[in-house]
Amino acid sequence: VRLTRNEQVIFYGILKPDGIWQDFVNTNWEISMDAMDGLSTLKDLSFIKDPTDFDISLFYVGQITQFEAVKQCLHRIGYDLPINISIDLPKYIGFDSLDTILKSVLINADRFYQDAEKDNIMDCEEVLKSVLEIYNATIIQMNGEWWI
Repeated sequence: VRLTRNEQVIFYGILKPDGIWQDFVNTNWEISMDAMDGLSTLKDLSFIKDPTDFDISLFYVGQITQFEAVKQCLHRIGYDLPINISIDLPKYIGFDSLDTILKSVLINADRFYQDAEKDNIMDCEEVLKSVLEIYNATIIQMNGEWWI
């Protein structure tokens, strides 16, 4: 679902199939539908690489940035929106630029797989929470973009 107002996207989401309701009594047939941003579906999605990648393994190995983990979790919803990071998160003066801490801090990707052989993989909701809770940060969608 893409909701626009004056040609500006104000919401991007997924139609809830169980939220459709139609009134058959009145002559005006208004259909009511509910849509969601997709964050609630993250608990049903494993934290793996995109299956369309031609990489041999679907699992992340080694180190990735916290931002990569967040970005992949949001990508698993099924659509890619711009990700904005609040200026309230700490900044890191890196080698050549001032960047947000999410893009600067590396984490061990193996921590997201309790036991890959037994399909005991963390879901994207757990991964997203484990990264954002460190900074007491939340994520919302506004104007067709993610905001941390």
